[in-house]
Amino acid sequence: HPAHADAQGCRALMNAASRGYLEVCNLLLSQQHHPAHADAQNSWALVNAARGGHVEACRLLLQQHHHPAHADANGSWALMGAASQGHLEMCHLLLSQQHHSAHADAQDSKALQMAVNQDHLEVCRLLLSQPQHPAFATLWL
Repeated sequence: HPAHADAQGCRALMNAASRGYLEVCNLLLSQQHHPAHADAQNSWALVNAARGGHVEACRLLLQQHHHPAHADANGSWALMGAASQGHLEMCHLLLSQQHHSAHADAQDSKALQMAVNQDHLEVCRLLLSQPQHPAFATLWL
């Protein structure tokens, strides 16, 4: 059953997404009969896929209405995971899915911190260039 956890507490979808196994993700998503019940699991899968730089797996999860603003059990958002690993294309994808809100501003701010801490210059440039956050560019100056 796709919702059952393994010995480490990871669910099948989380494992498949973190490894970028697109066809397996597709299969597991097709087997979820109660998407609302699986929401937390899917949020963690999105964060894991983003952290791993698996763009197509993230696209699939986003198409299944898994919102990038949902955090995993550690309080990480998908954008934070992508930024911390320097996945520029992933950051573009996730930013294109966000809607402007105070919550999105907080995510972008934390994502910038993660990118700065890991010296991911291009990701920093991308985050600082976001037009939907006019005050964001001066936040860290």
